[in-house]
Amino acid sequence: MPGGGHQALHRDGAGRPIVSALIFLDPYGPDNGATRVVPRPIDRSGAADSESLVLSGDAGDILLFDGDLLHGATCNRTGTRRRSLLLGFAPERDRRIEDACRAVRTIRMATSEVFVP
Repeated sequence: MPGGGHQALHRDGAGRPIVSALIFLDPYGPDNGATRVVPRPIDRSGAADSESLVLSGDAGDILLFDGDLLHGATCNRTGTRRRSLLLGFAPERDRRIEDACRAVRTIRMATSEVFVP
């Protein structure tokens, strides 16, 4: 929706062994709520939005990142669709922690499917 989608900068893993994959289903960029990242070494301090880089690209792009990468969605100024799928790969033992942080991330997530090798 126009004016929606903004997320605070956050880490999906916060020191835990997590890998995330963000699969973009629509073109994305600064106008339609694209993901921004803070490309710097992990130092656990807060980062200002001024340090972030807003990503842009095409449908079908995949961003594969460590759970400690500081990132967040930007505001969708145009209302143009920016659909994506977020895949998280984490140890099953951390499922409780993941469930607890869902509200903070302001995204809809189906977490019923779990891959167990």
